[in-house]
Amino acid sequence: MNALKAGQAAGNISTRRLALGAAVFATIWTLGMFWWSGDYTFVNFAILALCGVVVAVAWTWAMRRFGYLR
Repeated sequence: MNALKAGQAAGNISTRRLALGAAVFATIWTLGMFWWSGDYTFVNFAILALCGVVVAVAWTWAMRRFGYLR
């Protein structure tokens, strides 16, 4: 019983680390694209923020699919 709980806790930590890494990656990616575009408008930021969400989901999917969480 304790081993199951320990395994679940380890899984939660890995999932949290993956989610945090995806959020940091998406934030840096979004800010980099915003800076690189040179068009500092709200609409551009909103579009890039939406793209950042897609990047975060894709990053999480790729890390799970290709073996980060085993």
